[in-house]
Order: sequence, then C-alpha cells, then structure tokens
Amino acid sequence: MGSAATHQNFVDASRTASQTLAIFDVARPEGGKRSWFTGVTFLPGHFVFLADYNNKRCCLLDPSYKIIADFYLPVSPWDVCYLGNKTVAVTLPKLSKIVFLYVDEAIKHTKTVKIRHNCFGVDFLSHDLIILTCYNRKKSKFLWMIISKEGHEQFYQVIGKREKHLDWVNSNVTLNNARSQIYISCPGLNSVYCFGLEGKEIFQYKDENFSCPQGLAVDKNEDLYVLGGFPRHIAVLSPTGTLRSRINARISNNSQAICFNMDRDKLLVTGATDPERCSVLYTAY
Repeated sequence: MGSAATHQNFVDASRTASQTLAIFDVARPEGGKRSWFTGVTFLPGHFVFLADYNNKRCCLLDPSYKIIADFYLPVSPWDVCYLGNKTVAVTLPKLSKIVFLYVDEAIKHTKTVKIRHNCFGVDFLSHDLIILTCYNRKKSKFLWMIISKEGHEQFYQVIGKREKHLDWVNSNVTLNNARSQIYISCPGLNSVYCFGLEGKEIFQYKDENFSCPQGLAVDKNEDLYVLGGFPRHIAVLSPTGTLRSRINARISNNSQAICFNMDRDKLLVTGATDPERCSVLYTAY
C-alpha cells in the first residue's frame, strides 16, 4: 500500500511537471465485484473518501490509503463531495437521490434528498448550497442546478441534448472558487463547459483528440485538470479554456475520478493501472 514509484510521467517545458508518488490498491469487499471508483474527495487530515460504483459502497481511507470504514448503499453511488463539518454528499443516479453521510471513525447516514432528475456530479458551493449535474432521460438532455441541502432548487439550466452516437449519460462538476466558475464535463456531449454562477456560458472545450471527458479537478493556480480520452490521459486547461498541456500517466481506461488534496498540490487518480488501483500524482510549479 502506498509503495513509491520512480518514473517521470510528463514534463511541460513551460511550467507543469507531474510525477507519480505512489500507486496503491484499494481492497474489494470479500466476495465482492471488481471495484470501479467513480467519485473521490479528500477530507481533513489527508483522509480519502471513495464511491465504489460496482460494489454499491463508499470507502473511507486513512492517510496511508488503507480502508478503515465502509458504507453500503441500496444502489450504486456515482460522485462524492465533502461539505465540511464531517459531512459528505453522495449522488445515487438510479434513485435520483442525494445521500448525506456523517464521516468520523465510522460512516453514518444522516438524511436523503430526492431530486427531479438522475443526478451525477456534485460539488460544494457554500454553507447551504451544492451544485449538481443531472440527466433528463425523457428529453435526453444534460443540465445543472444549484440546490439547498434540503433539496430546494435555487437555479436550473439545460446544457444540451445528448449526441445520438454517444452512449454516456453521466457528467461531473467542479468549482473554481476564486473565479466563481463552474466546470462541467459531459461525455454524452463530448465537451467540457464553463459557466458563471449566474448561468452565463464562459467557454466550451471540445477536442477531437480528447474524447469522453470525465473527472475534473482545479489546482492552486486555477488550472483545470480533465480526465478523459482513449487511452486515458489528463488535459490541463487554463481558466479561460486554453489547452496548456497533457499528462500521459499510467491510467486505466476505466479511470473515472480525480481530485486534488486540500493543499491542491497532490492529484489523486482512481484506476491508475487497473480499476482497483489508485495513484497519487505530485504536481510541482
């Protein structure tokens, strides 16, 4: 667990360098399926919280990346987000619900909120508001909304209709707090979008060499990291949507989620070499 790796993945002559610090395995439950980690978030104290889609569970990992608690759900979770005060939000697309969990040494359910659509990506906006990305199956449309923790809708905006040749209906979201910008990946539209909090579209990133954008994360310099493509790699975009560089790490095509730690200098990638492994990439400036 947490064994060091020595190879250099990528060097961009301008600024960004990425090196693998560790690759670690996350144990599957006894008798369980092969794990697929679709959501990840860091908690205070360098703890990691994962959504395991295939095994319908969430996992709490200690700073050495060992599982110290599991929580099983009625259906598969998609994304997770730390809200503060030891609380994590978990999206359940199949039930159109968000589950709120209290995470300490154990994981406890606190409440469940029903949403009108299949909700996928989730991120924290303020003390009482969260951002969701959703999919309306009847109209084949992607949308995003801002809701209160009680489930009351504050804002709602359609992004676009799914392209017929693309099967993916999931989406992910992350927030650039410094710029008050929301980034949304829609593999069903083969695009990454940037919106202001009031709903104004700032840019759309679409690259014929970068299909199926998935996980999103923002670093301390406000650059956006997008996981996608086949073979999987990470595209690094400026806050205005310009491609800065690509990180060609050892990433599985089943990789789904990425997340920076709270210092925003270490990037965790799920599915480093296969779906049950994770890697920590160090990004230096």
